[in-house]
Amino acid sequence: MSRRWRRWAWVVIVFAVVGRVIAGAGAAIDLTLALATGWTVGLLVLLAFGIRDRHPSNNAIGAAMTRAGLPLRELHPASVDARGSTPYFGTLDDGDRVFVKVLSSDERDADLLFRLYRRLRLRDVGDEAPFSSLRRTVEHEALVSLRATDLGVRTPHFLAVAPVDESSMLLAYEAIDGASLDSVPDDAITDAVLAELWQQVAHLRARNVAHRDLRLANVFLDTDEHPWLIDFGFSELAETDDVLASDVGELIVSTAFRVGPERAVTAAVAALGTDAVAAAAPRIQPLALSHATRSELKARKGFADDVRREIQTQCHLGEIEYEKLERISPRSLFLWLFGGIAVYVLIHQITNVAGAVEHVEDLDGSGSCRCSPCRS
Repeated sequence: MSRRWRRWAWVVIVFAVVGRVIAGAGAAIDLTLALATGWTVGLLVLLAFGIRDRHPSNNAIGAAMTRAGLPLRELHPASVDARGSTPYFGTLDDGDRVFVKVLSSDERDADLLFRLYRRLRLRDVGDEAPFSSLRRTVEHEALVSLRATDLGVRTPHFLAVAPVDESSMLLAYEAIDGASLDSVPDDAITDAVLAELWQQVAHLRARNVAHRDLRLANVFLDTDEHPWLIDFGFSELAETDDVLASDVGELIVSTAFRVGPERAVTAAVAALGTDAVAAAAPRIQPLALSHATRSELKARKGFADDVRREIQTQCHLGEIEYEKLERISPRSLFLWLFGGIAVYVLIHQITNVAGAVEHVEDLDGSGSCRCSPCRS
């Protein structure tokens, strides 16, 4: 359904629910279960038969770029890891290459669910309340990118934000020749590259800017072997020390996969000092790391312990304890859900028992019922 028809459909559903509540035709729990059931059936239908592709066409993206003063000569999908968006590489009429990220309502819906899940389960991980619209989400990324450039961070030059259609927007950046660190050979990640990379992180930390997704896919190595930080889609300004520590832990573990724990920790200590690295050690745990890093850790049993031991050695620390980030565990969530269902069923059983007792009281000694309907 189009965005307009979806809105009208929700209006009808809301009025139907409110009407049933006012008329006393349905309990709140029954209406909630009915909505959940309908939603589930709808999702299963979409899963079985698919939905139409609501992503904008190349022509629509080209038209949006032209309106933003960046007329395109050529555009093609980019085979890069761009979480939460659809990436493209393009060439402008003047020959300059650009990188274009297109965000639509689908990506925004996925982000809202992701943030809701993390807000319910985790704490102190830097997840802020979602923005009021897709436009505000895109504008925030543009703001953080401009702030990073202002701080001297090596990141692609931001070019434009533009609406594509009623449910999609794009961001355009200068394209950098090179490859992300997750796709270059191990010997390309030299000590000089690590030192430069951590210097970029130090610039962000100095002004409390958290990248919040510092994995290898978001570090670009250009043809001159200089690292660039890319994709500020999950970044935040004026963040707390805890969230900044998560950035350090994420990057230490990510680089350690390629260069080993000793070189990874040595580079971080040289750029940030022992205090900053020591503060990151309690956050080297799955709950504080990105999905890509967690997946790699699962394949390398005991690797996180090796990294923490290296931090202990170089920072002269004692035993490192995990920082408690879990607000509620999956097991607790299941117990609460099961308990709620059990209470709901029990309430109905108690109501039925009360009705049965009242019916028994209406029986006379001969076993016949004395209630008004039966007497009539």
